[in-house]
Amino acid sequence: MQNPPQTIGILGGMGPNASAEFLRRILRISNKRFGAVQDDHFPRIVLNSINLRDFTVDGTADLASITLQLVDGIRFLEQAGARLIAIPCNTAHFCYDAMAAATDVPILHIANVAACAAAAAGILRVGLCSTPTTIRTRLYSNACAEFDIDVIAPSPENQEKVNAVIESVMAGRNDEEELLSLKSVILSLRTQGAEGVILGCTELPLAINQKWTDVPLFDSLELLAEETTRKAYAKPFSVQIG
Repeated sequence: MQNPPQTIGILGGMGPNASAEFLRRILRISNKRFGAVQDDHFPRIVLNSINLRDFTVDGTADLASITLQLVDGIRFLEQAGARLIAIPCNTAHFCYDAMAAATDVPILHIANVAACAAAAAGILRVGLCSTPTTIRTRLYSNACAEFDIDVIAPSPENQEKVNAVIESVMAGRNDEEELLSLKSVILSLRTQGAEGVILGCTELPLAINQKWTDVPLFDSLELLAEETTRKAYAKPFSVQIG
């Protein structure tokens, strides 16, 4: 098979476990969908795992500092030869416009990818499990509005459960306690009218997947990995590095 022409740049480290899982999923998709076997069958991948400061599950301590760090991370990937960039962190996309303005390399938008998948499934009301910042900045509300999809956020009590699961996964824990906690939030969202639920934080798919619930899940980590890999095997994008 022909080697994929595009180099994937991953702006990761937010958190590191989700970034590692994202990379693993790209390799699995390359195997299963594109027949990759030998080393030169796979896309070249540059991972920039940044240790982002002033950034927590609950919010942003210094927006200017965060934006600068993210933009620097994007420029690093561009200079390293990336021709397509993915960011396996939903919350970081509140700086998407600044990052996109800093490079000529296309950056996939995780919320747009997930909203597109929900629309393709015929969903009209979708629940959202994510960080408070992702909800507050209307990342998914804006993306889903393009498809006339209403977004349902968890109650304050259930949002605390989601936050706790995210923190646990970031600390390397994703056991039965996290699974049961997320299942209860998802079931609550269904009682609020959600026809499906977006896992809008890339730590959450490490704690739950579709086999544990009959509520349709839209796994933002998996969906971004699928779109990133598909584009890596597509027509190359030419960019000048000056």
